[in-house]
Parts: sequence; structure tokens; C-alpha cells
Amino acid sequence: GLAALEMLGVQPATVLVTDLSMPDMSGIDLALEARNRWPEIRTVLMTGADLSSLGDVPIEQIGDFTLSKPFEIDELVYLVESAAGLAVKK
Repeated sequence: GLAALEMLGVQPATVLVTDLSMPDMSGIDLALEARNRWPEIRTVLMTGADLSSLGDVPIEQIGDFTLSKPFEIDELVYLVESAAGLAVKK
């Protein structure tokens, strides 16, 4: 998480993809801090956990898209493209 923030400071991105469970900083904290620093960034949050029990902040305020594990690579690609505004409906 900390390394991702550092990288975003050097090379801004339009989409942040993060797992919710990471060392140093949770994916929730990373997404919230990234949105605080770069309000236009879109987020894709992936997790194997139950999304309904993530704490006090509603998941909709943290991530634009969520992806539950296990998932197919096509699902991830579609969500990243959707977050970037590039997705084409199939």
C-alpha cells in the first residue's frame, strides 16, 4: 500500500486495483488515501472476504468496483476497462 502511494505520486494513474488484505496498509486505507490525494482516481477492490462486513465505511465510498475471489481474468479486465471508461458491452 505504501509503495503504491509512492508510485502514484510519481506516475499518476486513472485506475487503482488493490486487494483489501495487504501488508503495511489495508486496501481500504490505500483506496481512501488515493481518493483523498487524487479525487479522480477510480478503484477496483478485490477480496476473498465478505464485502458486507468491512467496517464503518460503506464499500461504495471506497471502491468504484468490487471483485470477489476467485474470479476469471476476463472479469478483472472488464472492470479495469469499465473504471477507465474503456469498456464495451458484450
